[in-house]
Amino acid sequence: MRLSQLLITRSASASNDDNDLLERAGYTHRLADGLYTLLPLGHRVLQRISAIVREELDRAGAQEVAMPLLQPASLWERRAGVFGPQLFRVEGENDERLVLAPTHEEVATIVASACIHESRDLPRILYQIQPRFRDQDAGSRSGLMRTREFVMADAYSFHAGRESLDETYTAIKNALCAVLERCGVRIQIVPAGSGAMGGEESEELLASFPRAANTMALQCEKCGYAASLEIAECAHSDSTEDVLPLEEIPVPDSLAPARRLTGLPFIAAGRVGLAVMPANRVLNPAKFAGALSGHGFNIADCHVASAAELANLGGTYDWISIVRTPPAVFVIADESVRAGANFVLPSPRGGYFLKNVNGARDFRVDAFADISFAAEGDACVRCGKQLNAIRGTEAGHIFKLGHRYSAAFEMGCYGLGVTRLMQTIVEQNRDSRGIVWPKTVAPYIAIIVPGNVHLAEQLYSSCKELEILLDDSDATTEEKLRRADLLGMPFQITVPEDGSVVEIRERLSTEIHHVHASDVPAFLHDSVPPGRTV
Repeated sequence: MRLSQLLITRSASASNDDNDLLERAGYTHRLADGLYTLLPLGHRVLQRISAIVREELDRAGAQEVAMPLLQPASLWERRAGVFGPQLFRVEGENDERLVLAPTHEEVATIVASACIHESRDLPRILYQIQPRFRDQDAGSRSGLMRTREFVMADAYSFHAGRESLDETYTAIKNALCAVLERCGVRIQIVPAGSGAMGGEESEELLASFPRAANTMALQCEKCGYAASLEIAECAHSDSTEDVLPLEEIPVPDSLAPARRLTGLPFIAAGRVGLAVMPANRVLNPAKFAGALSGHGFNIADCHVASAAELANLGGTYDWISIVRTPPAVFVIADESVRAGANFVLPSPRGGYFLKNVNGARDFRVDAFADISFAAEGDACVRCGKQLNAIRGTEAGHIFKLGHRYSAAFEMGCYGLGVTRLMQTIVEQNRDSRGIVWPKTVAPYIAIIVPGNVHLAEQLYSSCKELEILLDDSDATTEEKLRRADLLGMPFQITVPEDGSVVEIRERLSTEIHHVHASDVPAFLHDSVPPGRTV
């Protein structure tokens, strides 16, 4: 392919903008937040990743299908409380309510029920590589990490019993790990919550990289404990302070967040409650929902209570303050409250604070539970050493669903974000000059940078059977070399003004090989990894 014929954005340049290398290099084009066109370079990478996914899942015994991207909205009534805000809803003929598919557990179960008639038909594994749609926040700086339309590879397995599910779960996990390894992505597998998918057990395949801002999991380097942020636990050491007398003081100039108690009023199925924790802790929705379920709450419509809702109940936020909570209000406090002592909180009297507030003596707690996120720097729940953050992205998520979607089958599901994987590869394989594509997924195996145009054309013609990009633009040689670094092809072939010996530089190692022009095709053939079609 000649660069002059390649459909690529004019913005593709070697500028210093570090926001999104895929967009800057001309692999993608942003239409709006969370909506991207994959340009030819990006589409070639996507196809390579998809081919690797197919090879590994086929090898594991899965069969590819293509399920409808439009689904009846009635299939989503059960999970509307969790997925509802993210669903793209449309109306068909005769006011038929439809949903653009965010995932396919329900449809996969219907397909399995139609095709599997007796236990000897089991196990069966199906998979697809298709677009998904979720109305989620996707800022302009997220790139392909978080989009509203994305390509995902997801597999679903069906079994007669748990032993079969366990075997297939391991096989598909190994297949996905093989995909990621072949794509040049390094991962760490951690236990995770089941979230909207439900089920009994799940694991996240996390890819970390230096530029990541999001904490995905916590780990202890001392004992090896690790868990996704959603379920990670920490230890709270009991305070050794003496319990001091309660005082009312003017509003202090400063307050340590760990000292200040906060109360969050909530309503669940008409019941009013109050969640209490120090101001330095953040409420964990998944843990909170689990704790409330354990105390008999219907959490389908659990939400923060508004002032209007409390007013309808004849109260105010002050009415359910921590120190004078009515008996009808259920008070649940984080474990850090049980461990702490001598807290501070606003007094019912305006302009004042209560100092040395302690549980049991000064306020009522109906239940203590772990309802906050563990955080970096907290103590490990196993050994007490410090927890460290794993920052990056979720490359994949796998679940043992059990009988959640069907009484007839034990079920597993396994997801891998394909478009997200493109950006993950870039984040883990980049340097100050641009992208460093692994050979397995690079759109072209090499780029020719002409010094001598005539010799470069001859070399390009001799490599017709290979996937080579020729920079035949009017840019200077220096500009072409900078662009070659940005684009990230595994090999850069520089054709000098004089002589028939060319310089082949490896993008990853920067190692330079001097090769006779006639030997370049053989050199590249020998350098291509198994499984890549050149």
